[in-house]
Amino acid sequence: MIKLTSTTLPARLRVPVVTLACVALMLALQYLVRDHSQFYFDQTAISNGDYWRLLTGHFIHADNAHLRWNLVALLLLGLLLEQHSRTLMLAALVGGVFVIDIWLLSPLAGVSRYCGLSGVLNSVLVLLLWQEWRRHKQWLPVLTGLLALAKIVVELTAQQSLFTHFSWPPYPPAHLAGSVAGLILIAVVHHRSHVSRFTTSTSPTSPTSPTSHKQFHAN
Repeated sequence: MIKLTSTTLPARLRVPVVTLACVALMLALQYLVRDHSQFYFDQTAISNGDYWRLLTGHFIHADNAHLRWNLVALLLLGLLLEQHSRTLMLAALVGGVFVIDIWLLSPLAGVSRYCGLSGVLNSVLVLLLWQEWRRHKQWLPVLTGLLALAKIVVELTAQQSLFTHFSWPPYPPAHLAGSVAGLILIAVVHHRSHVSRFTTSTSPTSPTSPTSHKQFHAN
């Protein structure tokens, strides 16, 4: 995964508020809810108006082992990404849920029920690797991304998970959809950054304005 160095983590860690909120939601759904079936992603139930399942289906898990695996991954990835940007972490979660839901609701999905955060975690991973590459320009994030992609391809081909076995069968297409969501977010952020730089560089400066004159010499 990510090599932790003095440049990866700041001297003073930012409290991962978004990550901890997700952890609390996952624990609450798993241990405080008596009937888990009311919160799984279920196409039939959603079509009948249970729209909360579009969100809760990602944060409730098939069993305790499934929950523990995703909790560890969320805490690691979320902690690291929130040191870069809390907004990016929130965007990864929202974007991942949105894209995966679109896929699950499509006739191509071939699945009626789904649960777990692993698909969304792929969105978080993609954004984290991008941020690490932008900051350090090293090949480790690229290699990690290629290994993650290879894992998804193998799982899609074999239709089974490489490292985990839970009471529900795995659904590798959700991992691919989560990765695609991360790539879409990277494209959006990159485009907005490019437009912002272009607008700033082409913005006219009035030579008679005292404020403009001061800003011109500030550097």
